Amino acid sequence: MPRSEKIYYCEMCGAPVKKPVYYEVEGTIMILCDKCAKYGKRVPGPIKHISSRNKTQRNKHKPVIREIIDWELVSNYGERIRRARERLGMSQEDLSRMIGEPLSYIKKIERQKIYPSEIVVNKLEKILGIKLKSSIIETSALGNELESMRDAKESTTSTKLGDILVFRRDKKKSKRK
Repeated sequence: MPRSEKIYYCEMCGAPVKKPVYYEVEGTIMILCDKCAKYGKRVPGPIKHISSRNKTQRNKHKPVIREIIDWELVSNYGERIRRARERLGMSQEDLSRMIGEPLSYIKKIERQKIYPSEIVVNKLEKILGIKLKSSIIETSALGNELESMRDAKESTTSTKLGDILVFRRDKKKSKRK
């Protein structure tokens, strides 16, 4: 019985390729056929796959929506963090080292320029001994709606962002009007 060769496919057009030849096209390394090879620069030797660990580290502060969020940050979260930090005698640098985040990130959180991720909020609550989350389900009529949506999750296939989005008004801006 003859041994069958593994067939590779061109990652640009999908044509079969007997022997993989790697090319770099706009920063991406891929296997190309002879016709598509003109679009890239040949890379010598077999290519080792880069682990996906670097990708997850780059997106460290990117929010991840897993399910319906049932909490929100308190309106004065920056001030609460600063007061608790000062009460414990910590500098911003100390706090950044303790939670493993950059100093600039801590400064932006305290000035309320950005919203921290859920992971960072949990770390801050634990280290500073404060509460930064407030429940949005128990305080509004929307809570019943969210619960019914959660129960009917299997039956509905198209939940839209508008179905779960909750708007929060900035108190400073509403006073100016």
